[in-house]
Amino acid sequence: MFLKSLVNKYGKVSIIFFGLVILAGCSGDDDETECVSDWSKCADNKDLISNYDGMIDATTDCQIAAEKLAKYGDPEWDWSRFGKYYDGKDYVNTGKIIIVDNRVKFQNGFGAMKKSTVECSYDLKSEKVLNIDIK
Repeated sequence: MFLKSLVNKYGKVSIIFFGLVILAGCSGDDDETECVSDWSKCADNKDLISNYDGMIDATTDCQIAAEKLAKYGDPEWDWSRFGKYYDGKDYVNTGKIIIVDNRVKFQNGFGAMKKSTVECSYDLKSEKVLNIDIK
């Protein structure tokens, strides 16, 4: 009898509480979820770089393009590639991004690995590398 009255008293409160928790979880920012699949829905460059799923393809394509330019062996890449970008909203406005990796090492003509910076321009619309600049 006591258990039944306790469930009746607190059961309703529990159901309401869990319902509110579920609603709160479902009312997330739709723009954030749209940014994952559509770069043009991202708020700014940081949002695009951090959340857009297509960034995986962009960084991979940029790495492959940079490796094709290596004259003396394979470059040594850090585990996180192309982690730098420029602030602003121009990536979202134009569909063209510039990502930078300043921790990659390219081999020089003497066999030494030299720390280099790779800057990659990439078009999100055509999903193609526009330019690779290795310094």
